Amino acid sequence: MCGKLIYLLSLVLSLSIPTYQAKATYPFLQDSGPYGIVSMEAENYDDNWPGLFHTWELVQPLTDASGSIAMQALPDIGHNYSSSDNYRENSPRLDFKVSFVKTGTHYVWVRGYASDESSDSCHAGLDDWADPNGKRIKFDKIAEWGWFDTNDSSPPKRATLDVKSTGIHTVNIWMREDGAIIDKIVLTTNPAYTPSDEGPKESTRGNPLSVDDFEKYDVTNRIFETWIDGLVNGTGSVIGHSNSPYVEQTIVYGGGKSMPFYYDNNRAGKAYYSETEADTAKLEIGSDWTKEGVKALTLYFYGNTNNAVNATERMYVALQDNDSVAVVYYDGNSNDVRDPNWHEWDIKLTDFINVELNSVKKVYIGFGNRYHPTPGGSGLVYFDDIRLYPPRCVPSRVKGNFNDDCVVDFDDLGPMVDEWLNTVPPETALATDLNGDNKVDLKDYAVLAQHWLEEVLWP
Repeated sequence: MCGKLIYLLSLVLSLSIPTYQAKATYPFLQDSGPYGIVSMEAENYDDNWPGLFHTWELVQPLTDASGSIAMQALPDIGHNYSSSDNYRENSPRLDFKVSFVKTGTHYVWVRGYASDESSDSCHAGLDDWADPNGKRIKFDKIAEWGWFDTNDSSPPKRATLDVKSTGIHTVNIWMREDGAIIDKIVLTTNPAYTPSDEGPKESTRGNPLSVDDFEKYDVTNRIFETWIDGLVNGTGSVIGHSNSPYVEQTIVYGGGKSMPFYYDNNRAGKAYYSETEADTAKLEIGSDWTKEGVKALTLYFYGNTNNAVNATERMYVALQDNDSVAVVYYDGNSNDVRDPNWHEWDIKLTDFINVELNSVKKVYIGFGNRYHPTPGGSGLVYFDDIRLYPPRCVPSRVKGNFNDDCVVDFDDLGPMVDEWLNTVPPETALATDLNGDNKVDLKDYAVLAQHWLEEVLWP
């Protein structure tokens, strides 16, 4: 009976939800200039959802297409999806994640190609909404590439999308007529802007920004001259080994160097906490920690089995602007600093309360309590690759995702089937119990269905 139940559940899911292709992780970044340009190659979609009978498929090589690659709605059998055909549900769709820095009306341009009048249109929308102002974008040239921005109504109207808030939204392109070929999509806030030729270069995606990777430090550019330690700030920290080039060159996460941090919260003549600080003016990132849509601070640390990890040695990161300092303590297992392996620590920038993130003056890493110092122990921790990230795939943040791809889909059904009706202790590493009742049953499948085919980016 149990096997039949799982089979039926899987069958229902397979019949009711199409599979899709996911590609990218980071959103396209809107230009903050007067034109507010977002330029996207059609083949660089984030998600590719099939329709009832059609799919968007890659076509290459293609003469005169940007990069000789484009996307075509196939098969070309003379079919179309209009509003009356519920194109939002039935038509294939391409999704493009965009980090918007401007709100209001955005004008939509599509570089397209139609071989005949039955393959000369598409629909555009935002956040899976079939925006009436983005419908029926018509390619009014046949057998040649062109930039198109109006629909086939009478009189024709400009295709637009209304972006109501800044941040990440998803631009949608649906097939209207099969056979249509799309090369590039451009959005702009300037009604007078018209792309030409292959259009503006593709917008960049929000890749991580380096705060410090520690690769630049050597005998002459000494690490403790940027990351100030207890010799100057009066705490129990020592940054760097005692011998040049002072940085660690064996225990590294990325590249060839990391930062050794010796802490001693009972060092004679020093405060009962250990801290290093860096002026952002000396770091590549500078003081603006809001650029390019970044939302999280990530750093990697490597522990030592002899490290003291009592409450008096809590690890923290702090940021300072002109007026305030905000401290965030490590939220993982305190014994991680005793583990001689690399650990990733992710911090939402919004957790640094009351700090102006566009004016960060200093960044601190420490052990102990800088406001209420208490005598404690000592140890050595290595730090590497401090970065700022836009929203991205962090598998541990996605409920129901067991294969670390940040998408809840058929690959995640297997582990739950294996645990069906079993009691799952809270400490089980594979947390197939999604509703917290220590048992895998239909209630957990309901949670899985709630997040089905979602790609969850953090934060």
